[in-house]
Amino acid sequence: MLKNIDYKSVIIGSLSTLCIFLIMGAAAERNNLGNITVNSINVVDENGDTRVTLKSLQFGGFIAAVNSLGEVSTVFGVDEDGTGFVQTFNELGEQITHLGASSSNGGVVKTRNAQGVLTSYVGTSADGNGIIKTFNENEKMTAFFGTDKDQEGMLLLSDKNGDLNWGRFGKQEIKH
Repeated sequence: MLKNIDYKSVIIGSLSTLCIFLIMGAAAERNNLGNITVNSINVVDENGDTRVTLKSLQFGGFIAAVNSLGEVSTVFGVDEDGTGFVQTFNELGEQITHLGASSSNGGVVKTRNAQGVLTSYVGTSADGNGIIKTFNENEKMTAFFGTDKDQEGMLLLSDKNGDLNWGRFGKQEIKH
């Protein structure tokens, strides 16, 4: 019985078994790719349209989501100053909200109308105090509520041109 062994079949069988083990081992390694270094990653839908982008830039990076019209709808990232931000956009691509850092490195939330015109600002002033501002369709400030440099409360109202018409400060006596 040993005299009838086909050595070709034994070698082919052994090599086939070895290949199966190698393929199974390689498939198991695909579950963990280790460290991957890239400049950007685009995630596409079933039609090949980009829906999410992860990109590295000189000053930082961002993640952007794209809607079905091909317009950016949300961005999460780092700006040129190195501060983080989140922005949302309407279906037409107009930025409508911004959450990030103010020029004084405090927090800020800005909202815009459908045409991208600034309508409100809630955040930190240059003095480091909390403020709320509202704006009309011409981006003229119409109301201001916040804390002044003397740490007193203040409320200011302006006309449609942004000219101050009325104001109250924390030091003033309030008449009932």
